[in-house]
Amino acid sequence: MKESSPTGSSIEAARAEVIEHELKLDLGGEVGWAVAREALLAGARHLGRVSQTNTYFDTPDGRIRRGRGAMIRIREAGGDFELTAKDRVSTGAFGQRSRERNEALSSSFARAILAGRVELAQGASALGLALVAEWGSLHPWASMANTRDSFDLNDGYVAELDLTELPGGRLDAEIELELRRPDHTPEGALKALRLAWPALPDCDAATPKFRRFLEAVAALDAPVS
Repeated sequence: MKESSPTGSSIEAARAEVIEHELKLDLGGEVGWAVAREALLAGARHLGRVSQTNTYFDTPDGRIRRGRGAMIRIREAGGDFELTAKDRVSTGAFGQRSRERNEALSSSFARAILAGRVELAQGASALGLALVAEWGSLHPWASMANTRDSFDLNDGYVAELDLTELPGGRLDAEIELELRRPDHTPEGALKALRLAWPALPDCDAATPKFRRFLEAVAALDAPVS
């Protein structure tokens, strides 16, 4: 469920805070992903597949990845680019809650940022300007790829099945269920998922992707004993 805060000007609209509430289930790796995809293709309407590339940003001194309390990225999906900032993440048995800010970017500006030719504060991005004001200089530092299949479930729920390749080659699989409406609940999301996938196994809550991404990067950087 996403709740937008009141906004005033167009600049404030671009910086609007959204509280995102989602339930994420850990499916393990590629085998769990394949089982889930087969079950959902049989039990739900497939809304399509998209390949995503998430490029993460940090300050020159690495404050964001060291603190692990925030995430800034540009996501490319199907030729569209979106700047996203998330923070105030809480994780528990009933999913994850975080503040999320989003802004669509033009293809030319996004590609220039990702190539290092311009910086976030050098364009017409209201969110980019706000983030630089909060953090200082921000630069892309690492990326990861993700494939997402979306499925229409009962009562307006949507299941997003992700297969993510982390640095080092590890493949992680998860299902994300967004609670988009006021009447949506974690229990309702699981019920809708089980209607489409009656053999749904017991799953642990998945940790945020960015946290797993940081752990994978740290494992690559760890000295070999």
